[in-house]
Amino acid sequence: MSKPCGASATASRSKECAYAAGVGLLTWAAATAIERLALEQSTAHLTAQARLLEPGILAARRAPSAPGDAVCPRFSDPDQLRLTVLSPTGEVLCRTSIVPAGAANLAGRPEIEAAMAGRTGTDLRYHNAVEADLLYVAVPLMEAGRVAAIVRLATSMPRAGEALEGLLGRAVLIGASLLAGAGFVAYRIARWRRRPLDAIRRAAERFAQGDLSGRVPVPRTPDLRGLAESLNAMAGQLDERLREVLAERTEQEAVLASVMEGVLAVDLNSQVIDLNRAAAELYNADPGQARGRNLLEVVRNPDLQRFVADTLASSKPTEREIVLHNRRERVLNGRGTVLRNAEGRRIGALVVLNDVTDLRRLENLRREFVANVSHELKTPITSIQGFVETLLDGALEQPETAQRFLRIIARQTERLSAIIEDLLLLSRVEREAERRDFALRSHNLDDVIRGAVELCQPRAMDKGVRIAVEAAPGSVAWVNAPMLESAVVNLLDNAVRHSEPRGKVRVAISETRNELVVTVQDWGEGIAAIHLPRLFERFYRVDPGRDRAEGGSGLGLAIVKHIAQVHGGGVDVESQPGEGSTFSLRLPKGLRETQ
Repeated sequence: MSKPCGASATASRSKECAYAAGVGLLTWAAATAIERLALEQSTAHLTAQARLLEPGILAARRAPSAPGDAVCPRFSDPDQLRLTVLSPTGEVLCRTSIVPAGAANLAGRPEIEAAMAGRTGTDLRYHNAVEADLLYVAVPLMEAGRVAAIVRLATSMPRAGEALEGLLGRAVLIGASLLAGAGFVAYRIARWRRRPLDAIRRAAERFAQGDLSGRVPVPRTPDLRGLAESLNAMAGQLDERLREVLAERTEQEAVLASVMEGVLAVDLNSQVIDLNRAAAELYNADPGQARGRNLLEVVRNPDLQRFVADTLASSKPTEREIVLHNRRERVLNGRGTVLRNAEGRRIGALVVLNDVTDLRRLENLRREFVANVSHELKTPITSIQGFVETLLDGALEQPETAQRFLRIIARQTERLSAIIEDLLLLSRVEREAERRDFALRSHNLDDVIRGAVELCQPRAMDKGVRIAVEAAPGSVAWVNAPMLESAVVNLLDNAVRHSEPRGKVRVAISETRNELVVTVQDWGEGIAAIHLPRLFERFYRVDPGRDRAEGGSGLGLAIVKHIAQVHGGGVDVESQPGEGSTFSLRLPKGLRETQ
């Protein structure tokens, strides 16, 4: 039995005591170094594992519909590795440990205070519930330069005091041999402990970089085996969830990209959640750069901004027309509704924008057409009705007056008949153009032009106007002869009516590389430039009083335009007031016979 080392011990005993004390001190130092190494390794790998969780937790935190516990992944053994997710203020959002919950706010913990300040915090302390020392590592998750959440991981560590007491006891017994073996054992233990930890660290780094294909090798030691299994389970769950999220995102983007209407979603603060390609094109925005920005920064349209604000403020669906002034004015029909998450909680607004510019233009054209037709028909009908009533009231007893009234009625009847015939012709041309129900045959354009001149010659002779034809007999084209003749007749009739008495009208056929051109030229009063853009509209008149007096229906040039379009060509006009007008009917080459 060893004697105590005191002041009365012999020199030999003093040496033994000093030797034993040195061995114990070296052994204690070795044990401390091993414990510190294990502590550093555990801290490093808990930090790496927390970084691995960062993408999933931040994504779950951003998801408006995610419940509070959805931010915590599931571990195979929650008692081996305890996870706590906290808000930037230290409030506990969720935890995976089976240990009783404890405090709801951990802002006073040393590691949490460090994490709230933006640093990684660590602390080793005894936990009464599990009767063991726990290593706590708290890592701040940063987003936009601020702490968005805090991840705290905890794992159990062997108590240094207990291990040291046994080690010192054995050191006193084995003496000098233990001193030599302690260093070797410490070195071997460090390498043995470090190898699986290094493998876990490398795997965690791969996971953090997004490579979830590999798995952590499972070591034999129980504590590291649980950690490796938890990491593998977590990586598998994260990989599966990321695949599901990517698949859903791809499907959503494909659906939105296929929708012709513009779709825009904003949150309660008017921040853009998403918009599809159609909406981005309407407002010249970049979908990738628009997401997450305020609507005021993305769209410079006050009407849309007010509409979105009204939709956010209303609990019912809203609808409004929005005028868009870009390269050309466009009319959008906007429909807005409240955007809710899976729990039914209001999270923003959804706006669908439908371009109704063409529809509104057609509606305006229809209204104008009906109004013009009504006006054009009402004028001769009113005149006929008035003169008939006058005749019935006794004018029939006055032969000269009756004859004059009947001639006026006849002219108005002819005018009414001309309007109806032109309306029917225009309707037939449009219908055949839509159905492509018109036949093209090879015809000599000279024959078509001369046929039109013959029809217009009587009116020209009455006015003393000479029609000159300049056409080559060999000009052949694939056309619908009756339609083309009607177009030329309308151009000639228009030229004769606007020519001065004893004037001249010229009809010519020319040829370019791709087109045949029929030109009708007069030297009448000409047309001001302000009227040229609308000259081919239905019932548009440069001088309404004179045109009606001369018997024009107001549809002739509209008929010419549609007949040219039926043939795949067009019609142009050049005119100067006082110098006359030149109308060019263009027909494309290369057409072939159709049935």
